[in-house]
Amino acid sequence: MIEFKNVSKNYKGKIHALKDVSFKVNDGEFVYIIGPSGAGKTTLIKLILKEENPTSGVVLLNNKDISYIRARKIPEIRRHIGVVFQNFRLLEDRNVYQNVAFALNILGWQKKKADKRIKEVLDLVDLSDKEKSYPLELSGGEQQRVSMARAMVNRPKILIADEPTGNLDPDTSWDVMNALIKINQSGTTVIMVTHSKEIVNSIRKRVLHFEKGVLIRDDEDGGYL
Repeated sequence: MIEFKNVSKNYKGKIHALKDVSFKVNDGEFVYIIGPSGAGKTTLIKLILKEENPTSGVVLLNNKDISYIRARKIPEIRRHIGVVFQNFRLLEDRNVYQNVAFALNILGWQKKKADKRIKEVLDLVDLSDKEKSYPLELSGGEQQRVSMARAMVNRPKILIADEPTGNLDPDTSWDVMNALIKINQSGTTVIMVTHSKEIVNSIRKRVLHFEKGVLIRDDEDGGYL
């Protein structure tokens, strides 16, 4: 569960990135974050990931106040959050399996346990037949789904997808969206930042619409007006 209570974020120079924002995202929801450039979407994500602290207000994660926690506790919070970016950020000298395994290697997972989990997430994003392929041998949509598998491999409770279809053509965008829907149906909370009116209007989910740092609309079954 994520909750913002009267959250504002100001930067130097009196830039008001967020203004008195309040909302709650329950476990298992799929939520679009929409709005024009400069609306506050990136700041919102940075607050959830603890890359920034709010100027005022409270940010809750699983009912715990993470607004001003100590730096040493931030890695523990981030273990519960997977992130997918517009740029795939894959290691080009490693194949699909090795890219997904990277995080588990750092965490010290045993090989047998890691192998099982990697196969599960590759199946989840429909890439079971690509584990030996290298990023440059894949389409853009396939590369993005690899990055999604990597983000999900440690079983995060929340997946943040920041413009995941921004660099993709329409056909491959739908493949990515289908994978996100499957991830959400598996029980993971999905928060997707997007400018795609077609996706938001076609796959109807809850919409949080921001303008100039203000949450102007919260629709349970919203569209891109």
